Amino acid sequence: MQKTRVIRFRLEDTMYNYIRDLVTEMRKHDQRWNISEFLRMVIGYFLMAYILGELKKPYWKIREEFVNYAGTYFPPKSNKEQKKQEK
Repeated sequence: MQKTRVIRFRLEDTMYNYIRDLVTEMRKHDQRWNISEFLRMVIGYFLMAYILGELKKPYWKIREEFVNYAGTYFPPKSNKEQKKQEK
């Protein structure tokens, strides 16, 4: 088992609600999304985009692409997982 580390920080309610709502929207593409998974992905996504100079797009465009990306982040579900979700 791989050892994990915990990073904790405080958010105002408005920021937490924004993240929660975004994750809720992303879950429409894949139910495996949760706030922790989202924040792990955001940190990696931001660092890569920043290093590669990709942060030149307007916020609304990045957000739209980011939400659409949610549908491709996880590997495809197995037939068993799909049947379980349909119930």
